[in-house]
This record gives sequence, structure tokens and C-alpha cells, in this order.
Amino acid sequence: MFWKNLYDMSFETINLIILICSFLALPVFIFWKIPALASLPTTAGKPSKTKFSLKLKNIISKLSPFSLEVFLQKAISKLRVLSLKTDRKTAVWLHKLRNKNQKSKLENGTYWEEVKKSKDNSQR
Repeated sequence: MFWKNLYDMSFETINLIILICSFLALPVFIFWKIPALASLPTTAGKPSKTKFSLKLKNIISKLSPFSLEVFLQKAISKLRVLSLKTDRKTAVWLHKLRNKNQKSKLENGTYWEEVKKSKDNSQR
């Protein structure tokens, strides 16, 4: 019993120490980085996307003969095949659900007719 209380208390004290140290370390890091933050320009320019895209095109053209149109055709055809597969799968699921629903309606219809017949027979 004593060890259990000591064990629980030690976790609480360790958590409390970590919490206090974290709160004390946060202002230290902020004051430590203030000179670096002050030296940054007040207005930062947006990084140019054209430079990145030009570099990327140059790298791709150096690696292999790459045609963007062929890549797009392949990607779109694969996407089309994927969408057709999912459409077929959902159509199969829908067909199964409709068949199941129709069978349950038929079974329920005969069930209630049997109940009515048995009720009529029991009253006579």
C-alpha cells in the first residue's frame, strides 16, 4: 500500500517538475532568439514558383526524355480505369442490396400471411 502511494506520488512530482521546467525554459528560448528575429527583414518576399518549376523542368529534362502530355495521358487513363472499377463495384453492391431487400420483402410477406392463417385457424 505504501509503495503504491509512493509510486503514484513520484509520477505526479515528476510531471510537475517537467511542467515547471518547460514553462521556465520557454521564456529563455524566446529571449535567446530575439536578436535573430530582430535581424529578419520586416517584409518577406514570396518565394518564386517559377524558379522552382524551371529548376524542376531542367532536372527532369536532364534525367530522361520526359513528355508532360504523355504523363498526363497515362495518369488520366489510370484515373479513369480506377473510377470505372469503383463504379462497377458500387453497382454490384447496389444489385446485391436490392436482391436482398426484395427477398426479405417476399419472406416477410409470406410470414404475415402465415400468421394470419394460423390466427384464423386457431379462432375456429
